[in-house]
Amino acid sequence: MKKAFLTFLLLPGLLWAQSIDYLSQYKEGVALFKEGNFEGASAKFSNLTNKNYDNKVAPYAFLYAAQSAEKKGNKYQAKILYRNLLTYYPNWDKIDEARILYAQNNLADGYYEEGLKALHEIENEKYNGLKLQVMEDHMKNVKTIAALKQLYAKYPNYRPIAKALVNKIQANRYNTKADLEMSDMLTNRFKLSEEEKPKTTTKGKAEGLHFGLLLPFELQASDPTLPAYRYIYDLYAGMQMAQEKLGNEGTALYLHPFDIKNDANAYKLAEKKPGFEEIQLFVGPLYAAPNSLAQKHIMDKNLIQVHPTSNNLDLIKDHKNAFLVQPSHAQQANKALDFAAKEGWAKTVSIYYGDSRKDSLFASIYAGEAKKRGYTVLEFKRFTTQKLKPQKGHLFLAADNNLGVKFLQNAAMNQVECEIIMTASSLSWDRINTSVLTEKVALIYPEFVNRNREVVQEFEKAYFDKHFALPSYYSYLGYDIVYYFGNRLKKGKSSFDREVNRGEYIDDFLLGGYDFSKKVKQNDIVPIVKFRDQNFEEVYR
Repeated sequence: MKKAFLTFLLLPGLLWAQSIDYLSQYKEGVALFKEGNFEGASAKFSNLTNKNYDNKVAPYAFLYAAQSAEKKGNKYQAKILYRNLLTYYPNWDKIDEARILYAQNNLADGYYEEGLKALHEIENEKYNGLKLQVMEDHMKNVKTIAALKQLYAKYPNYRPIAKALVNKIQANRYNTKADLEMSDMLTNRFKLSEEEKPKTTTKGKAEGLHFGLLLPFELQASDPTLPAYRYIYDLYAGMQMAQEKLGNEGTALYLHPFDIKNDANAYKLAEKKPGFEEIQLFVGPLYAAPNSLAQKHIMDKNLIQVHPTSNNLDLIKDHKNAFLVQPSHAQQANKALDFAAKEGWAKTVSIYYGDSRKDSLFASIYAGEAKKRGYTVLEFKRFTTQKLKPQKGHLFLAADNNLGVKFLQNAAMNQVECEIIMTASSLSWDRINTSVLTEKVALIYPEFVNRNREVVQEFEKAYFDKHFALPSYYSYLGYDIVYYFGNRLKKGKSSFDREVNRGEYIDDFLLGGYDFSKKVKQNDIVPIVKFRDQNFEEVYR
C-alpha cells in the first residue's frame, strides 16, 4: 500500500470540466472528515457521489463518503457507497484497499459470503496479510458449524476459515465422526496449534506493564460502536496501536479494559476481578462517583492515574501521581496571553463567550489571568449580535456551535482590525468559510494534529492497515497516552518521576506532545494555530 494512501494527498495538476467546483467541495469534505465532523463531511460528499463522475478524485470522494457513513453508524449507506466505488472505478489503483473496507463492513454485519467474496477478488499478494487478518477477526463470529462448512466449501484455501471451523467443532460437546475427522484433517493441513501465550512469572502474573482502562465501554448496549460510544473504542484502538509499538521496541504492556460508567458499583465489581491488583496505571474513570473510589485505591497503593478527557484541575488536587492530559482553562489562557506578549500586543482585551457554562467559565478565567498581567478588560459579555468595537490589543472568544464564524463576520463588518484569539471549538468545520480565518485570527487548539508530520502519516497508514478505517482525534489521543506513559514507566516506578520531570516530549507523538514537568501535573503544551495556505499551522505552544 502506498505510504500516501491515508493522507489522501490532493493532486494539484488535475483538470476536468467541473474541477473547480468538485475539487473545492472535495477539499471541504476532507477537512470536515479530519476534524471528526462526519455529518458535515457526508453532506459535502453526497453531491460528489450521486453518479459516476469521470475524474481522478472521484474514487477518493466515494471512499471518504463511505467512511463518513460508517463513522456515523449508517452501515447500510456505507455498503452502497463502497459497492458503487467498486462498480464505477474497477481500475482505480487503490481498488483493493476499497475491497478490504467493503469486506470489513459486510463481515462485521454477518454478511460473510459477501465479505469473503470481496476479499477473494483481491489478487495482489501484498494484501495477503490484510486479507487473512480480516478473516481472522470475523470468522470466529460465525455461529454454527454448518455455516462454517459452507464457507470452507466455497473458500477451502483460507486458514482463518479452517481454524474457526476446527475451534467450533472442538467446542461442541457432541460431534459426528465426520466432523471429528474433518477437524483432524484441517488441523494437520493448516498446522493449527495453540496460540502463543504471554510469558508469566512464577506467581502467574504476566511480565511487563499493566494499564487499567476504567472507561464506559457500554458493553451492555445493543451496539456499543454507535456514535454515542464510538469515541471510547477509537481511544482504545489508539491505545492498542501504542501497546503494539512498545512491544516491538521491547516493552511488554497489557491493557485491562473495565466497563465503568457513572456507577460506583461497577468500580467495586472491577476491583474484585482477577489481575486488578497487578495494575500500575489507571486511565479514568470519566465520572465522579466511580472516580472517588478509584482515587482512594490509587492513592493508597501509590499508583498512577491519568484523566484522558477532562481539564478539571480538581481531579489532580492533592494527588501527586494524577495527570491531566488536557490542559486546564487557566493553562490555555496563560499560553494565549504568553503568545500575545511575544507578539507585543497592547495590554487591552475585550472578552466574549457563548451560551454554555463552560464558555462563561473559560472567559472568566481568561479575564482573571489577563488582569494578573496588568491587562485592562474593556468588555466582558456574552456574544449575541452586538456590534464589536475597534480597539487596540485583542479580542477573546470562548464558544462553540459555530458562534466563531458570526463573531469573525461581525468583526469584519465593523472594521475591527485588532488581533483575535478564540477557541477552536467555536468553529464548526462543516459550516465555515475559511476566508474568515485571516492572519489576525489565532486558535487555541489542544486537539491539533499536524498531518504533514511523518510520524502522523505513518500512524494513519498503520491504523488503516489494522482497523480498516481512518483514525479520529480520540485514536491519536489513546495512542499518545499509552506510548508516553509506557515509555516513562518502562524503567520502573522508581525512575518515573525523573522521567516525567525532564520536560517536554514531542517528536514521537501525534498530538502536541506532553510536558508534565511543572508542579501541577497538567499538560503544559497548548498549540496556538493559524490558518495559512489552506492548512492549520502551529505558531506558538
